[in-house]
Amino acid sequence: MVPGIAKQQGVADFGTANAGETPAEIISYIATGYIQEVESAFLPLLHHRGVRKYPKRLTIQPGESILIRAEFQNIGLEYERWTVEGGTMFVLGEITYKGRDNVKRITGFCRVYDPSDGIWKPMNNPAYEYS
Repeated sequence: MVPGIAKQQGVADFGTANAGETPAEIISYIATGYIQEVESAFLPLLHHRGVRKYPKRLTIQPGESILIRAEFQNIGLEYERWTVEGGTMFVLGEITYKGRDNVKRITGFCRVYDPSDGIWKPMNNPAYEYS
């Protein structure tokens, strides 16, 4: 085992787009990696390990998309076990934003890694994919 790997930081780059008709101001975002061991329950800890960010003046115009980098902590041991024992790897998070009407809205996402093609795919579960 690599010394200090348990405390190793992870990063997730994800895209977000404004499908609305007015500019959207990003208030905060958070994401984390999660590895579900073989035959275990799905119990991600988004708010425990994710590092919530509060960007200043990050606005997405209608029809625009941007790439956001989120950081999370303590993924090292899980990743090391996943490379040896298998399981399922996820990235999940949420974006809080407001439009011109000043109403706060939250969009949540969860992507599962498909090792057969190396693509992160939507989980299609309304508890984790919502807006």
